[in-house]
This record gives sequence, structure tokens and C-alpha cells, in this order.
Amino acid sequence: MKKILSAAVILSLLFSSIPASASKTGDELRKTAQYVYENTPEPVSGSVGGEWAVFGLARSEYDVDSSYFLKYAENLQTGSGSTPEYLENPRYILALTAIGMNAADFKGKNLYTPLLDTEKVTSFGVNAAAWALIALDCENYKTNGEKEKYIEFILNSALDDGGFSYTSEGAADADVTAVVLQSLSPYTERSNVKEAVNKALSCLSDKQETDGGFVSWGVKSAESTAQVITALSSLNIPLSDERFVKDKNLYDNLMQFSCGNGGFKHVVSDETANAMTTEQALYALSALERAENGKSKLYDMSAVAKIRAPRFSDILNSPYRSAIEILAEKGVINGVSDTEFNPHGNVTRAEYAAMVVRALGIEKTAENSFADVSENDWFYKSVCAAYGAGIINGVSDAEFNPYGKITREQSAAMTARAAEYAGADAGTTADDITRAEKEYSDFNSVSEWAKAPVSFCLKSKITAFITGEFIPQRDTTREETAQMIYTLLSL
Repeated sequence: MKKILSAAVILSLLFSSIPASASKTGDELRKTAQYVYENTPEPVSGSVGGEWAVFGLARSEYDVDSSYFLKYAENLQTGSGSTPEYLENPRYILALTAIGMNAADFKGKNLYTPLLDTEKVTSFGVNAAAWALIALDCENYKTNGEKEKYIEFILNSALDDGGFSYTSEGAADADVTAVVLQSLSPYTERSNVKEAVNKALSCLSDKQETDGGFVSWGVKSAESTAQVITALSSLNIPLSDERFVKDKNLYDNLMQFSCGNGGFKHVVSDETANAMTTEQALYALSALERAENGKSKLYDMSAVAKIRAPRFSDILNSPYRSAIEILAEKGVINGVSDTEFNPHGNVTRAEYAAMVVRALGIEKTAENSFADVSENDWFYKSVCAAYGAGIINGVSDAEFNPYGKITREQSAAMTARAAEYAGADAGTTADDITRAEKEYSDFNSVSEWAKAPVSFCLKSKITAFITGEFIPQRDTTREETAQMIYTLLSL
């Protein structure tokens, strides 16, 4: 079977319709994404080390931990700098949309709103108009004619040679012309746009140097090449198009700036990588790889799965954040406020009862047996249900002690009983006990009644986050309890 499969794979590769450069592009893309990821550990708001790094990583589909993107969203404070919002917001919108967040409602702000003031945006020239149009189109934000105004302004800004410049005067600039082409790419079915696009392409072709690159502001830089690669990919034009192949093509030119480790230099003579250049190379390679493999275009993020900003601001660094967020979304656990979870706080007996009852969907309740549990208490039904299910016991025949804390061994015992209630085999063997003795150096300090459930929780990976020492009498935290219940639900 393996030999047959291998032969089939080889044949599929030999006759694949994917361009020969596709795998080469993919390799360079992964290398560059890794470089940006490792060299931008704390993404913040900014044109360097911020939005373009986040956007490029998201669109490259590199394996980025979700906490990285959440950290960026948490760090982003919009409208806090001296640059007007209608110039900064397109960058924010692209980054947030790429990671699945709602730019129309980010921390109480609609980041699209400043872009609807077309007069202010266009006062900064065609480059600003192009980025505003790209942002409005990235997830097809609904406007009231503003997109049409931007398209009209852009078309009217074309120079005699078909190119574009920052001031709509003088010589055409390769970077600005490429960005304009990116912004017009969704509208090429319109005859006037198609005509303008073809003229702009001819202009770029004429400006291309024999080594495949471009001169912008008197400098032959990697950024210009990256922008043109992004433009052609947005227009479904392969880099092998004869208009853009001189002695070398665009890809070959871009790689002249490569440092070999994923980083890219601003100019060939530089000795080290440049952060801004590398981030632009990352999203250019992403655009190219997406075009070569038939994926959605770089700026088309209408199908990106939406996520919410972190519900709780104090769990970003919690190793159990994922479990907390998922259980909060399902209504199994609550925060101590709308914005805080208090992950390191202790769990009370009443809180544990409420969590496990919600998690397992226990509806049947028993009669109240405890003098310290009243019908007026928020936890009344949960305590009665958990007690009736045999998951929790009282501290005596007449008292439950709802506000008492839960130790780790008590939590293990309750969770083992919850697993058994849910249908799991909570039994343990001598081998399970032996394994717990080897895993936890202080296992002998676990109470005799708790050794079996502690062993079960270890075997079932419910307490996999506890290693070395179990510390059985230590109070269980809210984040640890969330992780235990989350794992319980996956048994």
C-alpha cells in the first residue's frame, strides 16, 4: 500500500499544474514568516513591528500561537498617536480583519468611520485613497458611495504615462503605482478601471530595471519589488508575464535582497535585514503563494473566521486561557466581573458545584440537606444538584461550607466523581497508583481517601498540568479548575 501511495504522489507532482516556483515560494514564505515571528515577539501598534507583521503572519497561514494575535489586539490603542485616524486606520483594519477580529466594533470603536470622510482622506493624495479603498474592501464593508468616490479620485489622479505618484504630479512612482493597482484589482471588470490598470501596468513594465527591480525616490529597494509582486498577484498576473521579465524577473530580484535567514535588506548593499522591508516581503510572498495555489487574494478576507477579543483582560498570560475562554463562551464559568476572571483566585465549594453542574448539564436536584445553604443563595440549585449526583459531599451531615476553599486533592476527588457520573470509568489499578507515586514526589502526603482519585486524574490527564509535586493541600485556583473541567468534558 505504501509503495502504491508513493508512486501516486510522485505522479501527481510530476503532472501538477502548479507553477514550478510554487514550492520555492512556499519555502521562502515559511522562512520569512518564522523570521518575523521570532523577531517580533511583542507586536504593538506601528508601521514596523506591528500591523504589517501581524497581517503578514496571518495571511501567510504560518503556525502562530493564537496568544500572539490576542496580545497584539490587547496592545493596540487606536487614535493614540499624532497621525490622523483616517491615515492609520486602514493599517489597523487589515491587521485586525486578518486575525478574525471585528474592526467595525473594536474596543467600542468603528475603525471604518474615519475612512468615510473621503474629503479628508483624499486631501492626503492617491496613496491614502488607495489604502482606504483596500481597507473598505477587505471584508466588503458596506458604504454609501464612498468606495465609488475613492475609485473616481484614483482614476482622475493618473499621470500621462498611466502611473501614479504621491502628489499626482511629476514622475510616476513604482510603489504608489503598485498600491493603486492593488486597490483597483477588485474592479477590473469595469472598462474604465481595466483601461487604467493596463496603462499602469505598462508604466511599471517600462520602469522595471534589467535586474527585475525598480527605482523609487532614487533608491533601488526591495520594498518596490515587493509592492509590484503584490499588485500582480492581486490581478492574477503571473510573475512569468513577459512584460515583467527582463534579465531577471520580480521574484529573482526580490531574492537579491534576502539575507538567507528569512530577513530581507532594504538595499542590496546593506549588511543586515531591515524590519520594514522584511514585513513587506512577507506579505508579498503571501500574496504570491496564495495566487499560485488558488487561495483567496491577499486582501480578500471575507471568509476569515471571526473571533472575539479576549473576554477577560487578566488571562492573556494564563497557560489555561484557551480552556477559560471556551468554558466562558459556553456559559460554564463566569468572571468575577465583565472584564476580569481572577485566574489565580481560589475556588469556593459553591463555585465548583456551579461549574460542574453547568458543565455536565445536571438538572435533577436533591432535597437540601445543609443548614448553611438557603433557597435564596445563588448556588442553591447547583449545590443540591451536585450533591444529588454524588459529586460533592458536605463537610458534615448538616453543613456544606459553601464559601470554603477547595484543595487540590479535594478537587481531584470531586472531578473523579464527576467523570464517573458522566459515564467514565473512574476506577484505578495498582499500576495507576504506582505511576502517580513516580510522577509526584510528594504523593505520600496525599490523604489515603484521595490517592485513587488523584491517580485517576493523572491517568486521564485531568491534572496533566501538575508535574513534579502534587502539593495536595494547596488551594486550587480558578484557572486550574477551569482546565480540569475542560479536560473532563473531553474524556
